[in-house]
Amino acid sequence: MALLDLSFSSKVKSEEPFSVEFGTNFTGPDKKEIKVPIIFNENDEWILQFSSQMQGKWTYITCPFFKKLNNSSSKILVTSDQDKNKRGSIVTNPNNSQYFIYEERVPYFITAFELG
Repeated sequence: MALLDLSFSSKVKSEEPFSVEFGTNFTGPDKKEIKVPIIFNENDEWILQFSSQMQGKWTYITCPFFKKLNNSSSKILVTSDQDKNKRGSIVTNPNNSQYFIYEERVPYFITAFELG
């Protein structure tokens, strides 16, 4: 599993940064496209987080909000992780949308604690 964290900054101020649509389109080795939002962090910083179980060459291109970053593109290479204890992203189980699983189809159990 690969985890990509990219930080973008801008001098352009947005009065409502949490309502801004800014993202990337990732294209995997199988040519399928995944849309990933870029989220506002604070102090004019925007964060892109991407992970995938699919190994191979991926490309991405940014989408509007910042004209300077619009259509910026790059390539990444996803390789296998040597740490066998790491899991992929948590996704909805395609066989039962009431349950969550990790990308590699291992069940994910949500545990909540109430402190008080």
